Amino acid sequence: MVQLNSKNATTMGKAIAIVCFLSNLTQLPFLVDLQLSSTLSIIIWICFTVYILLKNGTLKVIKEFLPYLITMLIYLAFLGIGELFSDNKYLNTAIMYPFVLSMFIMCLGNNLGNRINEKDLFNMFFAYILSALVVGLNIYFEYLIGADINDRIYAYDSKNSISQILLTGIILSLFYMVPNFTKLKRLLSFGVALFLGVTVALLKSRATIISVPVIVLFAFIFGSEADKNFRKKIIFLVLAIVIYFLLNPQIFQTLVDAIIYGGRDSDSLDDISSGRWSEWVNFPKDLGEGWFFGNGRMKRESLILTAILEYGIPMGLVIIGVAFSPLKFAIKHLKSKNRVVVVLFYVALCYFINSVFEQLAPFGPGVKCYFLWLLFGIMLTQKDRLKTKSTEAFNDKNDK
Repeated sequence: MVQLNSKNATTMGKAIAIVCFLSNLTQLPFLVDLQLSSTLSIIIWICFTVYILLKNGTLKVIKEFLPYLITMLIYLAFLGIGELFSDNKYLNTAIMYPFVLSMFIMCLGNNLGNRINEKDLFNMFFAYILSALVVGLNIYFEYLIGADINDRIYAYDSKNSISQILLTGIILSLFYMVPNFTKLKRLLSFGVALFLGVTVALLKSRATIISVPVIVLFAFIFGSEADKNFRKKIIFLVLAIVIYFLLNPQIFQTLVDAIIYGGRDSDSLDDISSGRWSEWVNFPKDLGEGWFFGNGRMKRESLILTAILEYGIPMGLVIIGVAFSPLKFAIKHLKSKNRVVVVLFYVALCYFINSVFEQLAPFGPGVKCYFLWLLFGIMLTQKDRLKTKSTEAFNDKNDK
């Protein structure tokens, strides 16, 4: 078990825990219905940016962030030039705002990395889980209880955004809280993860659900020696589920039809995928002559398709490369056995899988993906320490 750092939390760490907590609460259904979520989240992050500026005097750009800053500037120049010299509406493309915002949040993470410690990371993760649980409970009791699971119409419209937040809460519970907790708190963490998992299933966000078996597979195959008990629990849980469904085949079929197929025609790939199959099949034709410079705004339910269709193959691949970079970083440093890196790996993996089925993931929309870029920005500052293969990557300085 990784021993949790006993250092006191810093004021900077307390601030980012509050920011994570409030950011997730902006996804409460009544705020979404009032269309206040985006406004409130912007206010929260502006206030936090001002706080960092007051503490640091400026926003620092570390050398590890420079490639991303240069990439963003080249990207913006590409959009500006394209807007001036073509009829394509490059500045109106959907990816632009969430991409730039994600890079900004990543920069904020860079400014946090050397000002916080392991205790701050614990508080940040706990605040995220708690707020995800509050939102999950609200949605569960307000929308999901009593809803017909076989209904083709979704019980909650903003299912895709909230499901990613709930899935992140599951990852934090299982891969950070459980290894650092004693038995009772560990059991509570499993309970929270189970409830959030049930909520995700009932929301029927299949673009999120598809990540779950991938997480289980990686945890089972690549878990460390310290995770042997976790792997045993996975085996037990999978066997219990298989036996239950063997004894209750009708329930299994209901779950497949209602959740995996989403109440759609199982004989039609296009219907099952909510039209995504046609988007991939028609991709070469849609790209047409825009293979190099793109076609401007073209909405598709995949970041991969959207980036290439809107910006062409060269710039589209750049955007996809940035989307993949947190996962690449985590894979490279998994050998450090650092629990935060493990968390980053699973979050980045799930968000990148989501990008295959969603237009703006892993950059957005809204606060859906902020956690990935915040944590990635923080961990970039720990790059040298991670090379020591130490389970504790953060420094000993406390913010007075």
